[in-house]
Amino acid sequence: MRSFPNALCSCYDQSCLVRATSEEDMVSTDVWQVEQEAELLTEYGKVCVRWAAVDFKLYQMAAIALNNDLAAQRLIMGNAVSGRQRFEALKDIVGASGFDQTDRAEIFRFADNLLRLQKTRNDIVHSPLLSRLEVTEGKLRWYLVKFDRKGRQIQINLGEVREHVAQVGDLLRQIEDFIDTLIDKYV
Repeated sequence: MRSFPNALCSCYDQSCLVRATSEEDMVSTDVWQVEQEAELLTEYGKVCVRWAAVDFKLYQMAAIALNNDLAAQRLIMGNAVSGRQRFEALKDIVGASGFDQTDRAEIFRFADNLLRLQKTRNDIVHSPLLSRLEVTEGKLRWYLVKFDRKGRQIQINLGEVREHVAQVGDLLRQIEDFIDTLIDKYV
């Protein structure tokens, strides 16, 4: 086993850095334990799928505004590497488009709501998950924590992840309906 400085691991014996011994499945014990949580993985997968759909909806709105699929693809999917850059690119495109003020305001509202949700998305997707054991009143309890960007270890709340999935899903439905309106008006 490799040795790492304690600063990288809050557990005293660095057990969170122990590697599986099977050559076929060389993952940390934390990864292995997280992957046993089917409900959690399902919700994390939904986060990824829904945010990929958000990117595609941004592209669709840009393509309508520009009347140019290739330019929209390059500006939204190619050049803008982060979510924030995609939202800003869409706002710039829409601001210079022939869309009326009402449609522009609606797209800006969508972008602002998505930017607000993106913080939670980033926390879900980019915070490593770690397994923890605790003995309380003689009982052993296993649980998962996320290691956030501030270095805090916060117990995973599946309900919060599900709520995020639902919020993004609701917004996606609204955007899809709005794209139909844009197509009727401008294409």
